[in-house]
Amino acid sequence: MADADVTPKSKLAELTQALEKRQQDNTQIVAEIDEIKSRIADLTKITAETDQKIAAYDKARSGVDEQRKKSENFFAAKKKLLEDTLPNEQEIIEKKKNSDKAIGDLKDELQRLNQQVDEKQNAVNAAQKTLDNKKTEYTTQLDRMGTATQALSDLRELEKQATQEGDKNNFARMYFFVLEMEDTLKAAELPATEEYRKLLDRLGTDLVQASVDFRKAKADLDSAIAERKTKQKELEQAAAGRRAQTAASIPEGTPSNI
Repeated sequence: MADADVTPKSKLAELTQALEKRQQDNTQIVAEIDEIKSRIADLTKITAETDQKIAAYDKARSGVDEQRKKSENFFAAKKKLLEDTLPNEQEIIEKKKNSDKAIGDLKDELQRLNQQVDEKQNAVNAAQKTLDNKKTEYTTQLDRMGTATQALSDLRELEKQATQEGDKNNFARMYFFVLEMEDTLKAAELPATEEYRKLLDRLGTDLVQASVDFRKAKADLDSAIAERKTKQKELEQAAAGRRAQTAASIPEGTPSNI
């Protein structure tokens, strides 16, 4: 813009636009700085935790490796000695396999129950959504007269605004307010009394059924959760006693035919 064309008004508009852009840029910069600060804080915490764990890990590793080596040597020596000595080592192997399998079966059953709980929870969520929708539909129609009364008040205001704009020859604005009346007229429309009763009866029946369905879904979920809890406890007890119970099933002493 040539200097001769610059006016206080145009300069004001130019500076205002420049300020708004700078403010937008500054807002973006502040957001980026905050994000960088957050990332630095996260990485600082993670780095410190990692360094601490690595130091402790390095210090303890030699002792763990030494103990593991001793256990490994014990395992290799005793396993070979016992397999060469015992006449029934295969029976012991089978007992261990069976005890492991029993734990595995319980874990599989618990996994199935976990999936069952998830499915029941999804059913409860769906039933809750349906119930909420039915409540909304019923409540809305229950206050149908109140809605219509409010719509009539809105219609009177729209008529007033449309008339005012028409008196000023603002026919485009008048048309807008007339268009606004269309949806409001629908809200003010009331069915016959008997039709209204049938509508409420139907919506009320649907609401009651939705409540029944929700309570049943919730009961099914509670039952599934209880069953899972029982199985979880059974698994914990079985896992805790597996070694002792398996060992107790093996006769004490030296086999007579050694």
